[in-house]
Amino acid sequence: AKHQIEYTIHSGRPRLLEDIRRVFPDIPVESDLLIVPTFQPTSCDMSQWGEQEAIEKDRCLAQFCEWAECACKQLRGWGFWADYTDPSSGYPVMGERGGMTLNDVDCALSLLKYSTVDLGVCKMISHPRFKTSCYPATLASNAPLRALSRALRNSLKDMPRLTYLNGCGGCELIRLTAAVGEVQMKEVRLESDEWERETKGGISPTGQLPVLEVDGHRIAQAGAIIRLVGRRGGLYPEEELAAARVDMILETVASQASLVGTADSHVVDLWEGMMADSEWMVGDELTVADLALFVFFHSRGVGLGEMLAESLRDRGPRLACLLDKISADPRVANVLAGRCHAESK
Repeated sequence: AKHQIEYTIHSGRPRLLEDIRRVFPDIPVESDLLIVPTFQPTSCDMSQWGEQEAIEKDRCLAQFCEWAECACKQLRGWGFWADYTDPSSGYPVMGERGGMTLNDVDCALSLLKYSTVDLGVCKMISHPRFKTSCYPATLASNAPLRALSRALRNSLKDMPRLTYLNGCGGCELIRLTAAVGEVQMKEVRLESDEWERETKGGISPTGQLPVLEVDGHRIAQAGAIIRLVGRRGGLYPEEELAAARVDMILETVASQASLVGTADSHVVDLWEGMMADSEWMVGDELTVADLALFVFFHSRGVGLGEMLAESLRDRGPRLACLLDKISADPRVANVLAGRCHAESK
Protein backbone atom coordinates (compact mmCIF):
# COMPACT_ATOMS: atom_id res chain seq x y z
CA ALA A 1 0.00 0.00 0.00
CA LYS A 2 1.05 3.55 -0.67
CA HIS A 3 0.21 4.69 2.87
CA GLN A 4 -0.14 3.02 6.28
CA ILE A 5 -3.35 4.67 7.45
CA GLU A 6 -6.09 2.98 9.48
CA TYR A 7 -9.50 4.60 9.13
CA THR A 8 -13.11 3.98 10.09
CA ILE A 9 -16.28 5.75 8.85
CA HIS A 10 -18.95 7.06 11.22
CA SER A 11 -22.16 9.07 11.08
CA GLY A 12 -21.52 10.80 14.43
CA ARG A 13 -23.80 11.99 17.22
CA PRO A 14 -25.72 15.31 16.96
CA ARG A 15 -23.37 17.21 19.29
CA LEU A 16 -20.29 16.13 17.37
CA LEU A 17 -21.95 16.96 14.04
CA GLU A 18 -22.75 20.46 15.33
CA ASP A 19 -19.09 20.95 16.26
CA ILE A 20 -17.98 19.65 12.84
CA ARG A 21 -20.20 22.24 11.14
CA ARG A 22 -18.63 24.98 13.25
CA VAL A 23 -15.18 23.81 12.19
CA PHE A 24 -16.19 23.59 8.49
CA PRO A 25 -18.61 26.49 7.79
CA ASP A 26 -18.85 25.69 4.07
CA ILE A 27 -20.59 22.32 4.56
CA PRO A 28 -23.79 22.40 2.46
CA VAL A 29 -26.89 23.00 4.56
CA GLU A 30 -28.85 19.87 5.57
CA SER A 31 -26.15 17.54 4.29
CA ASP A 32 -25.72 14.15 5.94
CA LEU A 33 -22.15 13.96 7.18
CA LEU A 34 -19.74 11.08 7.56
CA ILE A 35 -16.66 11.48 9.77
CA VAL A 36 -13.43 9.57 9.21
CA PRO A 37 -11.05 9.33 12.19
CA THR A 38 -7.65 8.02 11.12
CA PHE A 39 -4.58 6.61 12.86
CA GLN A 40 -1.05 6.03 11.64
CA PRO A 41 1.40 3.77 13.48
CA THR A 42 4.61 5.54 14.49
CA SER A 43 8.09 4.24 15.15
CA CYS A 44 8.23 5.76 18.63
CA ASP A 45 6.03 6.54 21.63
CA MET A 46 4.30 9.84 20.84
CA SER A 47 3.57 10.51 24.51
CA GLN A 48 7.22 11.50 24.76
CA TRP A 49 8.82 14.56 23.21
CA GLY A 50 12.15 14.76 21.41
CA GLU A 51 13.84 14.95 18.04
CA GLN A 52 12.69 11.52 16.90
CA GLU A 53 9.08 12.24 17.89
CA ALA A 54 9.17 15.56 16.02
CA ILE A 55 10.41 13.82 12.88
CA GLU A 56 7.63 11.22 13.16
CA LYS A 57 4.99 13.94 13.56
CA ASP A 58 6.20 15.69 10.41
CA ARG A 59 6.25 12.42 8.49
CA CYS A 60 2.74 11.43 9.56
CA LEU A 61 1.40 14.92 8.90
CA ALA A 62 2.76 14.90 5.36
CA GLN A 63 1.47 11.39 4.71
CA PHE A 64 -2.00 12.13 6.05
CA CYS A 65 -2.29 15.39 4.09
CA GLU A 66 -1.25 13.67 0.84
CA TRP A 67 -3.81 10.90 1.36
CA ALA A 68 -6.62 13.19 2.52
CA GLU A 69 -6.00 15.71 -0.27
CA CYS A 70 -6.23 12.97 -2.88
CA ALA A 71 -9.46 11.58 -1.39
CA CYS A 72 -11.09 15.00 -0.96
CA LYS A 73 -10.22 16.14 -4.47
CA GLN A 74 -11.69 12.95 -5.87
CA LEU A 75 -14.89 13.40 -3.85
CA ARG A 76 -15.18 17.06 -4.84
CA GLY A 77 -14.71 16.04 -8.45
CA TRP A 78 -17.73 13.74 -8.03
CA GLY A 79 -19.81 16.68 -6.79
CA PHE A 80 -19.60 16.10 -3.02
CA TRP A 81 -18.24 18.24 -0.20
CA ALA A 82 -15.13 16.94 1.53
CA ASP A 83 -12.39 18.46 3.67
CA TYR A 84 -9.89 17.60 6.39
CA THR A 85 -8.18 19.47 9.18
CA ASP A 86 -4.49 20.10 9.72
CA PRO A 87 -3.77 18.04 12.86
CA SER A 88 -1.18 20.58 13.97
CA SER A 89 -3.66 23.49 13.98
CA GLY A 90 -7.16 22.01 13.88
CA TYR A 91 -8.16 24.28 10.98
CA PRO A 92 -9.70 23.14 7.66
CA VAL A 93 -7.19 22.76 4.84
CA MET A 94 -9.30 23.08 1.68
CA GLY A 95 -12.18 25.31 2.80
CA GLU A 96 -13.02 28.29 4.99
CA ARG A 97 -12.11 28.45 8.65
CA GLY A 98 -14.97 28.31 11.09
CA GLY A 99 -15.51 29.54 14.63
CA MET A 100 -13.66 26.68 16.30
CA THR A 101 -10.86 24.19 15.67
CA LEU A 102 -11.08 20.41 15.65
CA ASN A 103 -9.36 18.35 18.33
CA ASP A 104 -8.59 15.02 16.66
CA VAL A 105 -8.30 13.19 19.97
CA ASP A 106 -11.70 14.38 21.24
CA CYS A 107 -13.30 13.61 17.86
CA ALA A 108 -11.91 10.08 17.78
CA LEU A 109 -12.86 9.43 21.40
CA SER A 110 -16.49 10.44 20.79
CA LEU A 111 -16.67 7.91 17.94
CA LEU A 112 -14.45 5.04 19.05
CA LYS A 113 -14.37 5.13 22.87
CA TYR A 114 -10.68 4.20 23.01
CA SER A 115 -8.83 4.44 26.31
CA THR A 116 -6.60 7.45 26.99
CA VAL A 117 -3.36 8.37 28.73
CA ASP A 118 -3.32 11.51 30.86
CA LEU A 119 -0.28 13.62 30.03
CA GLY A 120 -1.16 16.40 32.44
CA VAL A 121 -1.78 19.29 30.06
CA CYS A 122 -3.63 17.05 27.60
CA LYS A 123 -4.80 13.52 27.03
CA MET A 124 -3.63 11.08 24.39
CA ILE A 125 -5.38 8.13 22.80
CA SER A 126 -4.11 4.65 23.56
CA HIS A 127 -4.90 2.76 20.37
CA PRO A 128 -5.87 -0.93 20.78
CA ARG A 129 -2.94 -2.04 18.60
CA PHE A 130 -0.56 0.91 18.35
CA LYS A 131 -0.99 2.07 21.99
CA THR A 132 0.55 5.56 22.23
CA SER A 133 2.72 4.99 19.17
CA CYS A 134 0.11 6.52 16.87
CA TYR A 135 -0.85 9.74 15.11
CA PRO A 136 -4.57 10.72 14.85
CA ALA A 137 -6.15 12.92 12.17
CA THR A 138 -9.65 13.55 10.79
CA LEU A 139 -11.49 13.87 7.47
CA ALA A 140 -15.20 14.56 6.82
CA SER A 141 -17.54 14.46 3.81
CA ASN A 142 -21.20 14.54 2.82
CA ALA A 143 -20.64 11.81 0.22
CA PRO A 144 -22.65 8.60 0.56
CA LEU A 145 -20.85 5.67 2.18
CA ARG A 146 -20.11 3.84 -1.08
CA ALA A 147 -18.53 6.86 -2.77
CA LEU A 148 -16.56 7.83 0.33
CA SER A 149 -15.26 4.29 0.77
CA ARG A 150 -14.13 4.14 -2.86
CA ALA A 151 -12.30 7.46 -2.65
CA LEU A 152 -10.52 6.47 0.56
CA ARG A 153 -9.47 3.10 -0.90
CA ASN A 154 -8.27 4.69 -4.12
CA SER A 155 -6.16 7.17 -2.19
CA LEU A 156 -4.30 4.38 -0.40
CA LYS A 157 -3.04 3.11 -3.75
CA ASP A 158 -0.59 4.52 -6.21
CA MET A 159 -2.53 6.15 -9.02
CA PRO A 160 -2.60 3.91 -12.14
CA ARG A 161 -0.56 5.22 -15.07
CA LEU A 162 -1.73 4.62 -18.64
CA THR A 163 0.84 4.96 -21.40
CA TYR A 164 -0.26 5.00 -25.05
CA LEU A 165 0.65 6.42 -28.44
CA ASN A 166 -0.59 9.93 -29.10
CA GLY A 167 -3.58 9.83 -31.43
CA CYS A 168 -4.22 6.17 -30.68
CA GLY A 169 -7.97 5.65 -30.92
CA GLY A 170 -7.66 2.22 -29.34
CA CYS A 171 -7.31 3.84 -25.90
CA GLU A 172 -10.58 5.74 -26.08
CA LEU A 173 -12.57 2.97 -24.41
CA ILE A 174 -10.01 2.67 -21.58
CA ARG A 175 -10.15 6.42 -20.96
CA LEU A 176 -13.94 6.50 -21.07
CA THR A 177 -14.16 3.58 -18.65
CA ALA A 178 -11.85 5.35 -16.21
CA ALA A 179 -13.77 8.63 -16.52
CA VAL A 180 -17.26 7.17 -16.13
CA GLY A 181 -16.13 4.72 -13.42
CA GLU A 182 -14.41 7.62 -11.62
CA VAL A 183 -11.07 5.82 -11.52
CA GLN A 184 -8.27 8.33 -11.23
CA MET A 185 -5.53 7.64 -13.74
CA LYS A 186 -2.48 9.47 -15.01
CA GLU A 187 -2.07 9.49 -18.77
CA VAL A 188 1.22 9.52 -20.63
CA ARG A 189 0.96 10.11 -24.37
CA LEU A 190 4.04 9.13 -26.34
CA GLU A 191 5.07 10.10 -29.84
CA SER A 192 6.46 7.35 -32.07
CA ASP A 193 10.09 8.27 -31.49
CA GLU A 194 9.54 8.37 -27.71
CA TRP A 195 7.95 4.92 -27.83
CA GLU A 196 11.01 3.52 -29.61
CA ARG A 197 13.16 4.73 -26.72
CA GLU A 198 10.72 3.40 -24.11
CA THR A 199 10.69 -0.01 -25.79
CA LYS A 200 14.36 -0.39 -24.90
CA GLY A 201 13.48 0.34 -21.28
CA GLY A 202 10.99 -2.50 -21.16
CA ILE A 203 7.99 -0.39 -20.16
CA SER A 204 5.60 -2.96 -21.67
CA PRO A 205 5.80 -6.69 -20.86
CA THR A 206 4.64 -7.53 -24.40
CA GLY A 207 6.45 -4.73 -26.22
CA GLN A 208 3.09 -3.19 -27.15
CA LEU A 209 0.98 -0.22 -26.15
CA PRO A 210 -1.21 0.62 -24.33
CA VAL A 211 0.22 -0.42 -20.98
CA LEU A 212 -1.17 0.27 -17.51
CA GLU A 213 1.17 0.50 -14.52
CA VAL A 214 -0.80 -0.29 -11.38
CA ASP A 215 0.18 -1.42 -7.87
CA GLY A 216 3.68 -2.34 -9.02
CA HIS A 217 2.50 -4.32 -12.06
CA ARG A 218 2.49 -3.56 -15.78
CA ILE A 219 -0.53 -4.75 -17.74
CA ALA A 220 -0.56 -4.66 -21.54
CA GLN A 221 -3.35 -5.34 -24.09
CA ALA A 222 -6.37 -3.03 -24.25
CA GLY A 223 -8.90 -5.75 -23.40
CA ALA A 224 -7.13 -6.71 -20.16
CA ILE A 225 -6.81 -3.06 -19.16
CA ILE A 226 -10.48 -2.33 -19.92
CA ARG A 227 -11.60 -5.20 -17.70
CA LEU A 228 -9.31 -4.18 -14.84
CA VAL A 229 -10.34 -0.51 -14.94
CA GLY A 230 -13.98 -1.58 -15.36
CA ARG A 231 -13.81 -3.71 -12.21
CA ARG A 232 -12.28 -0.86 -10.21
CA GLY A 233 -14.94 1.53 -11.45
CA GLY A 234 -17.88 -0.79 -10.86
CA LEU A 235 -18.55 -1.11 -14.60
CA TYR A 236 -17.68 -4.80 -14.95
CA PRO A 237 -20.09 -7.33 -13.37
CA GLU A 238 -19.07 -9.60 -10.53
CA GLU A 239 -21.65 -12.27 -11.42
CA GLU A 240 -20.00 -14.75 -13.79
CA LEU A 241 -22.77 -15.02 -16.43
CA ALA A 242 -23.17 -11.25 -16.62
CA ALA A 243 -19.38 -10.93 -16.91
CA ALA A 244 -19.37 -13.53 -19.70
CA ARG A 245 -22.04 -11.58 -21.56
CA VAL A 246 -19.98 -8.39 -21.25
CA ASP A 247 -16.95 -10.29 -22.59
CA MET A 248 -19.04 -11.57 -25.51
CA ILE A 249 -20.04 -8.02 -26.43
CA LEU A 250 -16.50 -6.68 -26.05
CA GLU A 251 -15.10 -9.39 -28.32
CA THR A 252 -17.89 -8.97 -30.88
CA VAL A 253 -17.33 -5.22 -31.02
CA ALA A 254 -13.61 -5.81 -31.50
CA SER A 255 -14.27 -8.22 -34.37
CA GLN A 256 -16.59 -5.70 -36.04
CA ALA A 257 -14.13 -2.84 -35.79
CA SER A 258 -12.68 -3.58 -39.24
CA LEU A 259 -16.06 -3.33 -41.00
CA VAL A 260 -16.56 -0.44 -43.40
CA GLY A 261 -19.45 2.00 -43.15
CA THR A 262 -21.11 4.31 -40.69
CA ALA A 263 -23.84 2.10 -39.24
CA ASP A 264 -24.36 -0.99 -41.37
CA SER A 265 -27.95 -2.18 -41.12
CA HIS A 266 -27.11 -5.73 -40.05
CA VAL A 267 -24.81 -4.40 -37.31
CA VAL A 268 -27.55 -2.14 -35.98
CA ASP A 269 -30.06 -5.00 -36.15
CA LEU A 270 -27.69 -7.23 -34.19
CA TRP A 271 -27.26 -4.84 -31.29
CA GLU A 272 -30.88 -3.68 -31.26
CA GLY A 273 -31.98 -7.32 -31.01
CA MET A 274 -29.54 -8.10 -28.19
CA MET A 275 -30.93 -5.25 -26.08
CA ALA A 276 -34.41 -6.84 -25.98
CA ASP A 277 -36.46 -4.60 -23.65
CA SER A 278 -33.55 -3.42 -21.52
CA GLU A 279 -32.04 0.07 -21.28
CA TRP A 280 -28.54 -1.40 -21.20
CA MET A 281 -26.74 -4.24 -22.93
CA VAL A 282 -26.16 -6.26 -19.74
CA GLY A 283 -28.32 -6.05 -16.62
CA ASP A 284 -29.93 -2.86 -15.40
CA GLU A 285 -26.81 -0.70 -15.13
CA LEU A 286 -24.25 0.76 -17.50
CA THR A 287 -21.20 -1.45 -18.08
CA VAL A 288 -18.09 -1.40 -20.23
CA ALA A 289 -20.15 -3.24 -22.86
CA ASP A 290 -22.32 -0.14 -23.36
CA LEU A 291 -19.25 2.10 -23.52
CA ALA A 292 -17.66 -0.24 -26.08
CA LEU A 293 -20.72 0.10 -28.33
CA PHE A 294 -20.63 3.86 -27.93
CA VAL A 295 -16.97 4.01 -28.96
CA PHE A 296 -17.67 1.65 -31.87
CA PHE A 297 -20.41 3.81 -33.38
CA HIS A 298 -18.70 7.08 -32.55
CA SER A 299 -15.49 5.98 -34.26
CA ARG A 300 -17.48 5.08 -37.37
CA GLY A 301 -18.67 8.63 -37.85
CA VAL A 302 -21.83 8.59 -35.74
CA GLY A 303 -21.68 11.83 -33.77
CA LEU A 304 -23.05 12.88 -30.42
CA GLY A 305 -26.64 13.78 -29.51
CA GLU A 306 -28.70 15.24 -32.32
CA MET A 307 -25.96 14.35 -34.81
CA LEU A 308 -26.71 10.64 -34.40
CA ALA A 309 -27.54 9.23 -37.81
CA GLU A 310 -31.27 9.22 -38.50
CA SER A 311 -30.98 5.83 -40.14
CA LEU A 312 -29.71 4.36 -36.90
CA ARG A 313 -32.51 6.02 -34.92
CA ASP A 314 -35.14 4.55 -37.24
CA ARG A 315 -33.67 1.06 -37.30
CA GLY A 316 -32.45 0.81 -33.71
CA PRO A 317 -34.42 3.12 -31.40
CA ARG A 318 -33.30 1.40 -28.18
CA LEU A 319 -29.69 1.42 -29.32
CA ALA A 320 -29.98 5.10 -30.25
CA CYS A 321 -31.41 5.88 -26.81
CA LEU A 322 -28.49 4.08 -25.15
CA LEU A 323 -25.96 6.05 -27.21
CA ASP A 324 -27.78 9.30 -26.42
CA LYS A 325 -27.63 8.63 -22.68
CA ILE A 326 -23.90 7.96 -22.81
CA SER A 327 -23.19 11.00 -24.99
CA ALA A 328 -25.12 13.21 -22.54
CA ASP A 329 -22.67 12.35 -19.74
CA PRO A 330 -20.28 15.35 -19.44
CA ARG A 331 -17.43 13.02 -18.46
CA VAL A 332 -17.77 11.28 -21.82
CA ALA A 333 -17.86 14.53 -23.77
CA ASN A 334 -14.83 15.73 -21.82
CA VAL A 335 -12.76 12.69 -22.78
CA LEU A 336 -13.79 12.88 -26.44
CA ALA A 337 -12.94 16.57 -26.55
CA GLY A 338 -9.43 15.74 -25.40
CA ARG A 339 -9.71 17.76 -22.19
CA CYS A 340 -8.91 14.81 -19.96
CA HIS A 341 -5.70 15.33 -17.93
CA ALA A 342 -2.58 13.98 -19.58
CA GLU A 343 0.90 13.90 -18.20
CA SER A 344 3.54 14.99 -20.68
CA LYS A 345 6.57 12.77 -20.75
